[in-house]
Amino acid sequence: MKYIKNYSILFVLFWGFLSSCSSVLDQAPDGKISLEEVFKDNDKVAAYLNTCYKNMSGKGNLYFFFERGPACWCDEAWDADDLDVNWAGSARYYSGDASASNHPSWGVSGQGANCENYWDNYFVSIHDCAYFLANIDKATVNNEGDRSRWKAEAHLLRAYYYEELLRWFGCGMPLIDTPLNYTDDFSKTKRASYYETVQFIIKDCDAALACNDLPWRITTNDESGRLPKSLAYAIKSRVILYAASPLYCGDNDYWTEAYNVTKESKEGLKSHGYELYNTLHDPASYNNEH
Repeated sequence: MKYIKNYSILFVLFWGFLSSCSSVLDQAPDGKISLEEVFKDNDKVAAYLNTCYKNMSGKGNLYFFFERGPACWCDEAWDADDLDVNWAGSARYYSGDASASNHPSWGVSGQGANCENYWDNYFVSIHDCAYFLANIDKATVNNEGDRSRWKAEAHLLRAYYYEELLRWFGCGMPLIDTPLNYTDDFSKTKRASYYETVQFIIKDCDAALACNDLPWRITTNDESGRLPKSLAYAIKSRVILYAASPLYCGDNDYWTEAYNVTKESKEGLKSHGYELYNTLHDPASYNNEH
C-alpha cells in the first residue's frame, strides 16, 4: 500500500507539472492578422495594394556611376572609363558577366532605390499582384470606384514587373495568373515563350486601359508614385516591339502587329495630351548640350 500511495502522489505531481507546462507554452496573441482578415477591411485592402508597389525600381537614380548608366544600358555602351575596370556595367555586359542573381545594372545596395535583385523582387511583387487580383472582387471596399481603380493598378503593376523581367533577362517567364502556394507542385510550372509572355503583359495593360476609374495622369502630390493609365500604352508598344525583333521572334513576323499596337498607343496617348519631349528641362545634368 505504501508503494501504491507513493506512485499515486508521483502521478498527481507529474500531471500537475504537465498542466503547468501547457499553460506556460500557450502563446499570447502576436498582433498578426490573417490575409482573410486583411481583405475584410477597406483600409487594409488599400495597404495590401501598397505592397504590390514596393519593388518598383528607382530608375536612373542612385546608381553607382549613374552618369554612365544610360550608356551601358543601350547600344552606345562605349564609355572607356567603364571599360577600365572589370566590375563596371559596360565591361560586364561586354564580357557576358550577367546572371539572374548577379546583374550588371543593379544599383547600389542599401540606398533605397529598389534597383537590385530584380529576379527575386519582381516575382515577389508579381505574386502579390496575383493574390490581390484573386481577392479584390469579394473584398470589403467602401467605394466601387476605388475597387475598380485598385484592380486596374494591380494589373498594370504586374505588366510592369513582367516587362522589366523581359528587358533584363530576355526570356519567356512562368505566367502567374493565380497566386501560388508553397504546397503547390512547381514541377508542373512551365515557362511560357517570349511571345506568350508579351501577350500576357498586353492583356494586363488592356485591363488597365479598360478601367474608367484609372486616371490618365497623376496630378496631386498625395498620389505621387501611383501608376497612371498612360503607362499601359507605353508598356504595350515596347514589349510588342521587342517581340518583333529578330532576337526574339524566331521564324515569326510580328512587325505588322507591332506597328498596329504602337500606332494605337501613340494615338491614344496623343488624344490625352501626351507628346514627345522636344525640350531639355535640365540641361545642366547633361553638360548644357542640346
